[in-house]
Amino acid sequence: MQQDFGNSLAQLEPLAKTVQEFGQQEVLPKAVTGTLNLALDELFTNIVQHGYAPGEKGQISLQLTRKGDAVEAILQDHAPAYNPFDAPEPDRHSPVESRPIGGLGVHLVKELMDHWEYRRDHHQNTVILRKNLA
Repeated sequence: MQQDFGNSLAQLEPLAKTVQEFGQQEVLPKAVTGTLNLALDELFTNIVQHGYAPGEKGQISLQLTRKGDAVEAILQDHAPAYNPFDAPEPDRHSPVESRPIGGLGVHLVKELMDHWEYRRDHHQNTVILRKNLA
């Protein structure tokens, strides 16, 4: 299943609907569909808020595929190059009020997914996520 979205937070609901439809189509456990949706929501939000310049129109493509006993999600955009997985690990030990803002979402994606990968090809960011079903 492939779907294109505008780079707007208003697209989070259609994104979630696409993930839900894919989960139903592939008869995925609700927990897997929910986990996939949470990870994609986080990465999509990062692209919208940090990838494109304010007011810049762009497109974010999502491809969802079942590969045996795993699900693969590929997010692609044409924003400037940025590997979210290179971000430093967030400080989870200091008191919340003294921690810098940010970083927890990508950390969550790493915890939820079984595989994550970033590539930059032909002026395009590609993030690949894989979640095992077993």
